[in-house]
Amino acid sequence: DEARRMSEAPHFRFNPNAYENSCLEESDDACGVCGRACGWRYVGNIYMVGDSPVVCARCIADGRLGRKYSCGFHDMEFSEEPDAALVEEIEVRTPGFATYNPFTWPVRDGMPMAFVGYGDDRDLLKAPGVLDAVEGVTGFRGASSNTLIFREVDGDGIEAVLDLD
Repeated sequence: DEARRMSEAPHFRFNPNAYENSCLEESDDACGVCGRACGWRYVGNIYMVGDSPVVCARCIADGRLGRKYSCGFHDMEFSEEPDAALVEEIEVRTPGFATYNPFTWPVRDGMPMAFVGYGDDRDLLKAPGVLDAVEGVTGFRGASSNTLIFREVDGDGIEAVLDLD
């Protein structure tokens, strides 16, 4: 059953670790958008007027949620304005992740970076460039629960963003 759920789990290029780092949990609840069993139900914040529906990862990924409701998943701005299609993909078709405050989503050469985890993830800290990026925004070299880690979608560049509580 888990193998089936994962095979049906859509990939989110701007949150590639969404099933580990995000607000998605396995669920057979009915999706309020498509009516099917969720498989993966989003349990994070949805910024919208009114009550948030039960929504599956499929309806987030393919944009059905965004077509049915005026909503978004992130309280942020971009470090530089990307193409409108990329803005829509992040704001409406990329599951949110836990943050304390509005933050700045890093963009390099017009391409938003992908959220890959938090600065206190010991395994992530072992990846090349992560400790340097954390040190660059915090001033110290080590784990930091107040940092969001981003990686280039098609590259190895790393950037850390402060998210102070």
